[in-house]
Amino acid sequence: MRINKDWKELLGILLSIILGIGVIAASFTGLYYLVQFIWFLQDNNFFGFPIWTFLIVTFLGGMFINSIYNELKFNKLEPTRKNLINQSTLSTLILGLNIGLIALVIYLINLWIGKK
Repeated sequence: MRINKDWKELLGILLSIILGIGVIAASFTGLYYLVQFIWFLQDNNFFGFPIWTFLIVTFLGGMFINSIYNELKFNKLEPTRKNLINQSTLSTLILGLNIGLIALVIYLINLWIGKK
């Protein structure tokens, strides 16, 4: 069965309008559920810790693992067990040095201000 060219254009326009309305409705629904999830997080805790702390630690852990794989890609190495262990050791050492440096700076600032 052939569809007239005018009908084809009209059906295409109607489909575009319906899809546009669907995308807008899905966006508002997603935003609504995101707000509900944030309210849920504010009211609950995770083993005595605020759930935000758990999410931040999880996010930072994911970033750490992602940085290891990105370094392996940058150095054009395969993610074998040996390469992952070597890169993890190096990344952990760098992270520890940065945390120690930040702690030292905070301590020196507090010492200079006069706080104990």
